[in-house]
Amino acid sequence: MFFTNSDKQHKTTTMIKNSTKPLEQTEESSFYDKALLSSIDDALISIDNNFQITSWNKAAERIYNIKTGEAIGKRADDLFTYEFLDSTREEAISILIKNNTWKGIVKLPRNDGKTVVLRSSVTVVKNSEDKIIGYVSVNRDITEEFESKNSLQKLTSLLSSLHESFYIVDRDLKVIFVQAKEDVGSLQQYKVGDSGLLYVYEHRKQFVHECYVKAFNGETVSYEALRNEPNGNIWLHFTYFPLKDNFGTVINVFIVLKNITAQKEFEILDKHRKEVEKKFLESKMLFEDFMENSPLTAWITDETGNVIYMNPPFLKIFGFTKKDVGKNLYELFPSKLADDFFFNNRRVIETDASVESIEKSIKSDGSRATYHVYKFPLRYNKSAVIAGWAVDITDEMKRREELIELNKYKDKIVSIIAHDLKNYFTINYTTTEYLLSDHAHISREELHNFLQILHTNNLKTLEFLDDLSHWIKSALNKIIFNPSKISIRKEAETVLQFFHEQLDEKNISAKLLYNASDEVFADEHMFQAIIRNLLSNAIKFSHQGSEIMIKTEPDKNFIVLSVTDNGVGMSKDFVEKIMRSINYESTAGTKGEKGMGVGLNLTKSFVEKNGGRLWIESVPSKGSTFYFTIPVSQ
Repeated sequence: MFFTNSDKQHKTTTMIKNSTKPLEQTEESSFYDKALLSSIDDALISIDNNFQITSWNKAAERIYNIKTGEAIGKRADDLFTYEFLDSTREEAISILIKNNTWKGIVKLPRNDGKTVVLRSSVTVVKNSEDKIIGYVSVNRDITEEFESKNSLQKLTSLLSSLHESFYIVDRDLKVIFVQAKEDVGSLQQYKVGDSGLLYVYEHRKQFVHECYVKAFNGETVSYEALRNEPNGNIWLHFTYFPLKDNFGTVINVFIVLKNITAQKEFEILDKHRKEVEKKFLESKMLFEDFMENSPLTAWITDETGNVIYMNPPFLKIFGFTKKDVGKNLYELFPSKLADDFFFNNRRVIETDASVESIEKSIKSDGSRATYHVYKFPLRYNKSAVIAGWAVDITDEMKRREELIELNKYKDKIVSIIAHDLKNYFTINYTTTEYLLSDHAHISREELHNFLQILHTNNLKTLEFLDDLSHWIKSALNKIIFNPSKISIRKEAETVLQFFHEQLDEKNISAKLLYNASDEVFADEHMFQAIIRNLLSNAIKFSHQGSEIMIKTEPDKNFIVLSVTDNGVGMSKDFVEKIMRSINYESTAGTKGEKGMGVGLNLTKSFVEKNGGRLWIESVPSKGSTFYFTIPVSQ
């Protein structure tokens, strides 16, 4: 393609090679050039200094829908125009002027009404005197590729509106789109760019990889898997769908996840129920004895809705007597309850299968109750009847709601923790009390020192509140994560300046030793918080006149940073509590400093958020080293 201006200012083009030699050709070389131009699939076009087309190959005829005879000698801007997709026309011209070459994506409206998308490059051609003698361009038709990407974007947009958990991987098994609900366990952690095998158990990776291979070969694959999650086991159903381009080539695999734990649990219950059915159906007496003595509410109705059996719990709950046995549902219950009861009965008869439901009812004392109801078909006196039992889950539902509220309340309580604030306010109070009581005898230098103490203490208070706020947001998954390239040295020295007074107060020296690349890829605020909390912790538990070492070491695609002190150290059990994020009472520092352990919880959370890991080596009475890794690149 070419850029041209109506006022004949600077013009630009693309070519195959970034050549600066003059276009000098022998008759034989011209023959070979023409043969080459005719054999390639990219449109090759050249123009002279008057912007008239001087060469136009077969691919150009096909892509532009303009014959060679119609193009040669004509000005490029008289034959076609472009729509720039990844830059403006002015930006493209500026790049060409500066670099003698430009590359980009453009749309070409053709004379037949069709529009094609081109990956185009333009190069300036100069002679031996470094004067521009023309321009050459190479243009590849990427319409199919462009439409495929647009189709995928539309597909992902459509899928985002669905209420299913799914993710899409490319042929490198990299996740390119993900939408996951909480009910799929740790798989909800998938992010764009992750490997599609990242959260697969090690012993299952070969099997899952084979499923990917089958899907990329055009097969639809599905299976069920049991996953051991922190909150309990869950069953998931996986379906792998191949996604094809316009040529029928599988370019992506769409994986749909569905939590089928309830279904599996019901299957287990159903299996158990069938076993029970088989046993008590062997003897009517055994069955009746079971129903009479069961703590569960149980009953039997016929197809017309007549209740032919009620066990003692059923009679008691609803205030019936044995005289009510034989009455119809509509005689015993309000019409709405009777309708629901009869509807589920019909489902059991018509499907000859069990029906499970959650139903609400009103007891004889007027209170409302929620039941987990199971109904199943039986053969009784050669007739079909519907038996059922119900479990009162009113208290369970209430406890579940209370637990939800309790968790909300716990998060709210955490947000107003004020234990650590006491120390900061005490310093402010004692300092200001002294200033007020003896201000007449305080020199300007002493006043400046006291003001500096207040200023530093207020900064620490703000830092604590900031850490506490981010810890709460992190726990609630509401914190904003914004990683970028940052300098370790710059961030570490910035944080170190903040602790100047604390280091001087304990006569502690802090050394920085850099043995690795200075740049890492991390959220700047989180990185500063990590260094700040680890350094604060080291100072807190270091002895007077000791040393703290901050060091970096390379580790493949990561940088390992460590903060080492020669302080009081920690026991193995205490280190384990920190690593497992268990609530623990923070111990006082070597000068009585106090804290609630918020900083270390926040540090661990931030390290993991940035794709690293935290570990601790500590020996009581000898000191501790906190290690953490941060990725070098995205």
